[in-house]
Amino acid sequence: FVEAQLQLHRNSQEQTTDDPSDVETVARSAAPVPRTITDDEVNLIRVYEIDLQDPPHLRVPRTAVQELIESYGSSSLVPDTEAEQASLYQADSIDIVRLLFRLRARELYPMVEVIGEPTALRLFRERVHDTWLMNNCSTSRCHGGSNSGRLRLLQTGAATDRVRYTNLLILDRFRTDDGEPLLDWEKPEQSLLVQYGLPRSETTTPHPAVKGWRPLFTGRQRAMKDSVALWMSSMMQSPRPQYPI
Repeated sequence: FVEAQLQLHRNSQEQTTDDPSDVETVARSAAPVPRTITDDEVNLIRVYEIDLQDPPHLRVPRTAVQELIESYGSSSLVPDTEAEQASLYQADSIDIVRLLFRLRARELYPMVEVIGEPTALRLFRERVHDTWLMNNCSTSRCHGGSNSGRLRLLQTGAATDRVRYTNLLILDRFRTDDGEPLLDWEKPEQSLLVQYGLPRSETTTPHPAVKGWRPLFTGRQRAMKDSVALWMSSMMQSPRPQYPI
């Protein structure tokens, strides 16, 4: 309740202007605050981003193995003798996950408990979200407040995975008025998320002209744009999954 009161106070300060029509414009352009995803949805995103060559700490419960055998026992990928099926219960969790991926048993993914953080999501947290996205693009006077326009990022609780992954979903699914995505998974360096942070003289797709905007990737911060390509290249590809959230 106190946080809500403080936010109302901050919003009223942000909208203070000498021209009443400006306040109207701000109010019309404000996007609704997005829904924060749940802990179960956080876990599901982590499942999709497991790197089989460098897996995080995870656990597959016996019930998941049982469901796998009952639902996919007719597949040639699943052992067909009782002794071999019994051995699945003793297999390493990552081997069960590998089998789930090969079977494309997506309905069983939520049963996998990803305790650690996959490498790609750690890079998003360390190199993008917590480093510059929250401090520059998601401030109350930019895409985290009442002047956000259609792109509204969560700001409160930014140090939690629920908020981080919510913002990840928003970046992945947002489309401009021209239908262009912010993230180009095939050419990460060409992503609008990168191009919008460059000086206008250095890109053919500059950030829309809005009051108060300044280029981010300049001077000592120029190298931060490379962190976007590094993070995006580490995410699951071929094809890029659509999280069922």
